[in-house]
Amino acid sequence: GKRDPATAQIADQVANAYYQRGMALIDKQEYEAAVKDFESALEINEKEPRAYLGRGAAYLKMDKAKEAVADLDHAIELAPGMAFAFFERSAAYHRIDDYDHAIADYTSSIALDPKEPLAYINRGMAEIFKGRPDAAIADFDAALLISPDDINALIQRGFAYGLKKDYPRAFADINDALRLSPGNPTALYYRAQVLAFRGDIVRAIEDYSQALRVDVKNPRIYASRANLYSSIGEYEKAIEDLNSAIRLRPRDANLFLNRGIAFFNKGDYVRAVSDYDETLKLDPKMTPALNNRCLTRAVMGASLDEALADCNEVLRLVPNDPYAHDNIGLIYLKQKQYDKAIAQYDASLEVDPQRARALYGRGLAKSRKGERPAGIADMSTASGIQP
Repeated sequence: GKRDPATAQIADQVANAYYQRGMALIDKQEYEAAVKDFESALEINEKEPRAYLGRGAAYLKMDKAKEAVADLDHAIELAPGMAFAFFERSAAYHRIDDYDHAIADYTSSIALDPKEPLAYINRGMAEIFKGRPDAAIADFDAALLISPDDINALIQRGFAYGLKKDYPRAFADINDALRLSPGNPTALYYRAQVLAFRGDIVRAIEDYSQALRVDVKNPRIYASRANLYSSIGEYEKAIEDLNSAIRLRPRDANLFLNRGIAFFNKGDYVRAVSDYDETLKLDPKMTPALNNRCLTRAVMGASLDEALADCNEVLRLVPNDPYAHDNIGLIYLKQKQYDKAIAQYDASLEVDPQRARALYGRGLAKSRKGERPAGIADMSTASGIQP
């Protein structure tokens, strides 16, 4: 039967109290306790949109983006006019790299609340990920019309100009942000990115280092600085930075992959393989890790059957992957199976006829097979492409 009005009113008040306390717990970063409160509110009224919204927001803070999307779907279904629900759901989509859905939700959020600069900024950031810096700049412009000193909008617009190689405007925006907020680690991080685009590696590393003095627990900055150290052959420093990043984010497969590459470049193949093992435990379908583990084992000349299995798995996931064909070619070279090696390098060159590594490998295989003139021709073509 229907609830009598007095009981219903008390139940709604209790549900509301749970909701309010849940939101307060989110502010205190006590996300699991917040989730319990939103669940208590939903037990009283399973059609309370704000409880779904709150639990979705808490899940997002807990890095449970898929659960967040499901809750925010419920909230939006029950109350389609809540701009904040679209905003939170777009942030959840953003987190799982679903930028098309994120952009659609930010657009809905902006339609309901056109004066919220953060929705424009976040939509602009999603546009950057989609490779559309001009659309991003238009969004950052819109945010800066509403909030002229918005530091994030300035930083992101500067980064977007950097992607377009418009360096004067890029530095003007980011330096404006640094004038408004001296030493701001986010501004320094993005200025480092733009400096790196421009090829100014030394100054980029300085900016990352300055950012880390303020934001000492940011794995993204360590990982970015590590990439630059690797690019100039400073593998020890890259590995130190990746150690720091991994301590802060121990379930990030990319960090193990990058550290594995640094160990490989340093010639420490055993540790490289161990890092690729970790990468693949976290993400079994990560083809760069499979390819690199295959290559490392091929270079070591040990576990060639396991190496072959890795590269064949890559070809199952990404048919015709030229890296995998190159690596299998190297394995067959090591095994003195020259015809099989040549067939692999041919397959790689079908994908990219200018692939120096495949030409060089095929040249070696032909030479060792006794076809010296053809082999030398391949190798000299390779060195013409990549001296």
